[in-house]
Amino acid sequence: MHPNIQRIWEVSRPKLTPLSPASMTANAAATITTKPSDAHEIGGYTVPKGSTLILPPILLHKDPEIFPDPEKFDPDRFSAENSINIPEYAYIPFSVGPRNCIGQRFAMMEMKTTISTILRSYRIQSLDSRDVALPVMRGTLRSSIPIRVRIRPRKS
Repeated sequence: MHPNIQRIWEVSRPKLTPLSPASMTANAAATITTKPSDAHEIGGYTVPKGSTLILPPILLHKDPEIFPDPEKFDPDRFSAENSINIPEYAYIPFSVGPRNCIGQRFAMMEMKTTISTILRSYRIQSLDSRDVALPVMRGTLRSSIPIRVRIRPRKS
């Protein structure tokens, strides 16, 4: 893989965590649910057999013990060196297990192709800071205001 394409992947993955379209459903609206067949002790609480356990992946993705300063955009968070310190199921933007998103690989390849194609020809600048465009829950996670960007052609 070309090093610049690898860098796009590393820089894009943190954006999947809180706000991207790919994770809006997986993180915010959808949850992972299960019903244990036996009683379990979890974090000092007894979960009775047959209870419904609900896990919103966004809570995993914002765990400060695994992702220090989780709200900060950190392009190196998923670098090869840092990825080895992230537990296997701590980052699951497409869910996990037998019912995970069947389009996960396609979505990631499509994202890499689209981003690299656009950035090859254009410079993109946000016109608003992140503290102005706040996330809001409306069925899925959305921006509180329209996201304004400036797109300019790159010089040849």
